[in-house]
Amino acid sequence: AKCSDCHGHHGIRRASDPESMVHPNHKLETCRKCHPGAPAGFAKFWPHADYHDADKYPILHYVYLT
Repeated sequence: AKCSDCHGHHGIRRASDPESMVHPNHKLETCRKCHPGAPAGFAKFWPHADYHDADKYPILHYVYLT
């Protein structure tokens, strides 16, 4: 995936903007453009997660360490 797949090509907005493709109200719809039938939990994926940040992403950090 490239940035524009989730964020769009033009009119990119903050995730907090209700018109954003990645706003919680649109996120699953955006995911389903490439992943038809994706369940609601699919949209919980952290595409910009930092595996070094053990406080914010403890599971990801642990997986990185193992």
